[in-house]
Amino acid sequence: MLIVFLGPDGSGKTTIINLLEKKLKEEYPHLKIEKRYWRPGILKAPGVLLGLREEIQTGVNPDPYGHEKEFWGKSLLRFTYYLVDYILGSIEMKINKNTIYLYDRYYCDMWIDKFRYNFTLPDWVIKAGRVLVKKPDVVFYLDAPVEILLKRKKEIPEKELRKNIQRYRNFIDDNNGIIVKNTGRTEETLSSILSHLPLQEKKK
Repeated sequence: MLIVFLGPDGSGKTTIINLLEKKLKEEYPHLKIEKRYWRPGILKAPGVLLGLREEIQTGVNPDPYGHEKEFWGKSLLRFTYYLVDYILGSIEMKINKNTIYLYDRYYCDMWIDKFRYNFTLPDWVIKAGRVLVKKPDVVFYLDAPVEILLKRKKEIPEKELRKNIQRYRNFIDDNNGIIVKNTGRTEETLSSILSHLPLQEKKK
């Protein structure tokens, strides 16, 4: 099963995914749980592969919006590289039958929050590749007020944040995703998420 969590920085994705992982391991010990950040990671980051930088901790990006606009040709090369990684990841998921994959962001995030990934490509180019990528079984959008998000992540420009929130909500509406309120009561948020998961009966 592929479970995807979407939402702006500060929406609590990492915290909720960690809690869900613990809960699933307790209740479904026969299943393997794999956590992933954004992409499968079967291929190394391009900069690491080329020796331009060292490997960094997964999910750590202190300034995701502090970059210069990228030349479209470089964007296309990076996107193609990432697409190959997703294709390999999709094959991996087909092979690993008894595994639940928990993704903090996913392929769709590359066009929802395109500026974060510094892609200077039309949305349709990125969307076209999704036919080659495994579709999520469940997509959750963690929703929180703008004021709370800005307090948690001060480096995000408010204008960009509001635009991304609308794009996330549009994606959820168009793809039968599930909106879950997450204003700090993590147990309630986790309970709501568990109620929407199409899991089979427990096996001890």
